[in-house]
Amino acid sequence: MFVAGDVATAKKEDGLQSGKGPKVQVDSAPPPGIPIDIRGLDCTCSSVNEGNGCGSAVDGDTSTYWHSKFEPEDEPLPHTFTMDFREETLICGVELVSRQDGSNHGRVYMHEIRCDDKLVAHGTWAADEFAKFSTFQPIGCRKVSLTHTKGVDDQPWTCIAELKFFKPDAAATKDTTLGAWLHTIDMPMVPSACAVNHKGQVIAWASWTSHQFTNGPGGKTLTSVVDMEKMTVTERMVNETDHDMFCPGIATGPRGEMVVVGGNNAKKTSIYKMEDDTWSPAPDMTISRGYPASATCSDGRIFTIGGSWSGGEGNKNGEIFDLDTRQWTGLPGCRVDPMVTGDRQGVYRGDNHGWLFGWKGNTVFQAGPSKNMNWYSVDGEGDVKPAGNGRVTMMPCVAPL
Repeated sequence: MFVAGDVATAKKEDGLQSGKGPKVQVDSAPPPGIPIDIRGLDCTCSSVNEGNGCGSAVDGDTSTYWHSKFEPEDEPLPHTFTMDFREETLICGVELVSRQDGSNHGRVYMHEIRCDDKLVAHGTWAADEFAKFSTFQPIGCRKVSLTHTKGVDDQPWTCIAELKFFKPDAAATKDTTLGAWLHTIDMPMVPSACAVNHKGQVIAWASWTSHQFTNGPGGKTLTSVVDMEKMTVTERMVNETDHDMFCPGIATGPRGEMVVVGGNNAKKTSIYKMEDDTWSPAPDMTISRGYPASATCSDGRIFTIGGSWSGGEGNKNGEIFDLDTRQWTGLPGCRVDPMVTGDRQGVYRGDNHGWLFGWKGNTVFQAGPSKNMNWYSVDGEGDVKPAGNGRVTMMPCVAPL
């Protein structure tokens, strides 16, 4: 049931396809499909400011916008926009354009998308001027609604310049024997790494901004926490460790702490303690690394190797981190060259993100992606022994005792 709001009809001569108003920046792909023709269809908004009616979100003009009531104490968040297709329509995605006049008031942040009251997507969008997309499994519904649940910096308004709805460009077929996807979780950035904490939350992070990893200032990383139970995606900029953690190595220590190494700031080490949700810096590695591989050893230490994507190319032999002494130690015997792939870009890509699995006796199994598999020992100065050809034998036939 909506509170006092507004009902409008998309103009027959316009619709989102008319392309009026400022050009909108796009940094991601739209849903796979074609726009639904919404001309002549009705929409409803749960809160409207006079002069910024509901129809302004579907008039094909990015210079106009629907805005919730300017006095938010009268009609606070959540605010809902609903499109009525008048008959069941197959839909697979939504595009949202924020106001394009330089103001950040009312940008849709935390949100839910429902088709006939069935949740199809939720999450958080970056609070910027770029177009927002949500893609989900094709579903038939008459009404689709977008609800803005929480504003950036706790702003109490909602403002949308344009909305577009997508349908598959071919009839969707569903093979029920292959399982089914649940609703989509919209993220405010493109994650380059993820980990799961003891609460079942997913910790994800990108680089210094939501949509770019190059030419950054260094020293900070945009992260998000996905809480499946609360159905929230919470942003956080981590600058406590002076570490741009784009494309790092990751391992979880014996007490649940997450050790993140290398990336854009290629020598850095950062530790995330899940029990109190804190990030702290740790000593630098002995070798700079980007796209390294990491694994937790049987004695609780963290082994890392490779990573020529940043910090120089080649000779990225192994080293090990002791969480108790907080010290990195080089392992010259854990040579990286046996695990380098035949990538056409050479070692720059060839020693990236090896597939490491910690094993007993302080050994680590490297299963790929190189054709050659290897056993690494982290005792003493380290050692490496061949473990067969991964394209012939997918599992090692002999494991160290």
